[in-house]
Amino acid sequence: MIIWGNLLDNAIEASQKCEAEARKIHLEIRSVNEMFMLRIRNTCLEKTGKSKRNWLTTTKEDSIYHGWGMANVKQIVESAGGEIDYTCEGNWFQVNVLI
Repeated sequence: MIIWGNLLDNAIEASQKCEAEARKIHLEIRSVNEMFMLRIRNTCLEKTGKSKRNWLTTTKEDSIYHGWGMANVKQIVESAGGEIDYTCEGNWFQVNVLI
């Protein structure tokens, strides 16, 4: 539930920064080779930040209190033997989870 809630909250928040007619969220959930696959693709205005470890950092000004959600999702996915990755191209952000 933490994975689902955090990723969907992030997609909603990012897409809400776009003009109303450009707000889009695509959700795909399916079984792949007996594994659970979740893909969320959403419009966004800003590029995502990357840390030195090649992972996401928050784009919010108050970074001390933000940016923990994606780290938690990554830790949960990896502790379950899964994989998570993301891409940001143009005004689209996409995150893929396979558990």
